[in-house]
Amino acid sequence: MSDIGLKPCPFCGGYPEIVFQANENLLKRRHVDHMNYEVTLRCKKCGISMKSWTTVFNGKLADEAILAKADDLIHIWNRSAANE
Repeated sequence: MSDIGLKPCPFCGGYPEIVFQANENLLKRRHVDHMNYEVTLRCKKCGISMKSWTTVFNGKLADEAILAKADDLIHIWNRSAANE
């Protein structure tokens, strides 16, 4: 994930946060060959959010794929905040 800071929420000026979550339904299966991850960027104050998903096969490059999705959301969020 890049070192670019998150700008305040373009709607309310609140502070944003990034949440990473693995799909728990897949964790319960015995033979998991892929995992779905959800990356959410949301405002702590008003709750507006953006989500992105990625699927990682056999655990390869999971961190890189998840962080790339987070970077994408950060750039979109910051671009929205700049266009207030």
